[in-house]
Amino acid sequence: MVRLSARAVYSLSLPSQRLLRGVLFLFIVTALVLGVSAAQAQSRKGGKPRAKGSPLRSLSAPKVLRKLDLKDFGSQVVKFGRLGSAGALSALFVQVNYDREITCLTAVSLDTSEVLWQLGTPDASNYKATSEIPVQVFDWNEDGFDDVIFAQSGSVAVVNGADASRLASVQAETPYSIFVYETEQFGGSAGLVLHGRTSTTLLGPNLSVVWTRPNEFSHFPMAMDVDDDDEPELLAGYLLFRSNGELIWDRRDLGAHNDASDFGDVDCDGERDVAIATSGKSALLKRDGSILWRGVENHSQHITMGSFLPGRCERQIATIDRDPGESGILRLYGHRGKLLWESRGHGPKAMMTRIDDWIPQSEESLILVFRSFTQPPMLYDGKGAVVGKLPFPPAVVRGSKGAAYGKHYAQHFDTDGDGREEILLYNERALWVYGNSAAVVGASNKKPSQALPNPRIFNATFYMGMQ
Repeated sequence: MVRLSARAVYSLSLPSQRLLRGVLFLFIVTALVLGVSAAQAQSRKGGKPRAKGSPLRSLSAPKVLRKLDLKDFGSQVVKFGRLGSAGALSALFVQVNYDREITCLTAVSLDTSEVLWQLGTPDASNYKATSEIPVQVFDWNEDGFDDVIFAQSGSVAVVNGADASRLASVQAETPYSIFVYETEQFGGSAGLVLHGRTSTTLLGPNLSVVWTRPNEFSHFPMAMDVDDDDEPELLAGYLLFRSNGELIWDRRDLGAHNDASDFGDVDCDGERDVAIATSGKSALLKRDGSILWRGVENHSQHITMGSFLPGRCERQIATIDRDPGESGILRLYGHRGKLLWESRGHGPKAMMTRIDDWIPQSEESLILVFRSFTQPPMLYDGKGAVVGKLPFPPAVVRGSKGAAYGKHYAQHFDTDGDGREEILLYNERALWVYGNSAAVVGASNKKPSQALPNPRIFNATFYMGMQ
């Protein structure tokens, strides 16, 4: 490289100096233009600038696999499992009235769109749900096919997933939510947790009461083995119980109520930690209930932990903050509570879930943000870049300010048996299934943990944490 000192430049004649300065100016402008063009080109691809040829981008583009147009049985409450006489992969559409009473259940094959059975009378006006609805899909009679468990009119009932015939029922106050609790105390069979606004009750396989404990309001329980004895404990609100109902710890000092929770070894010390969205600042707890750190949210609504930055032993924590002044904030924290990045403007009712098995032969987790109102569902990576967009036209509405997204919901699991997750988007009008457009090359190097039966699916909830 040729270097000219200031003295050498000023020793040139005036015309030569002007010529040299013109050349330098042209060089700088050209470099700036090329840099801006490259950044704009990268921006058009979505998200923050990434290295050219990033394997993540080339292996994450979503495509629509199937569409179901719903009729008068459509609903915002949808559960998934294997229903009908052949155990077909199915969606269960749950209609409710304004009192949260279930009025109609409709089982529909995801493959053929055929209505497999219907219990109740469909009414297109009963599609809305403003809170958790006590219904789950689970193989209760252990015949290899799923059944439907739900609360209705002062009772808890189990109907056969093949034809909706009743298997069992018991009189019980309608709970806020139902949780399938897999505990060893029943010899391999599952129990049911009826989680209400003032109490938590465990029913055995015969639907008899095993124990009941006073509690405060929260949305949904979570089972987790905190002490590595192969017997999962039960987190119900801010109370952690052993399976026999013994209280282990009480953290009702954390905030208004438990909106969502997740657990796992965040800091890679060999012990499981507990993450809670508290309706205030998020919290990460040690397994003994002591606080490791708090987040910065005004209203943490959803929380999940995952390997969003692959290649690290430690995991990261993602949250949704429904701060009314900021209209929805997605945040990612490091394992010690350091805020890594945030993404604003997702809307006051935005929801989030972790996607683990989207990218072939990868241990990387992604974050799916949906119900943003201002944009379609988006897949984010651990650096905050958008790596996939999932348009869902049935949710688009027109208003005074143009097009926006109305209420819609998402679920995800392996529908095709290829070891990768598909993403199911739905509202009362339609259900769309998205898959990864990248071809599967060779066998997956991961256990197909997202296939059914799946605890995350038979314990599905609106209040996504471990979801």
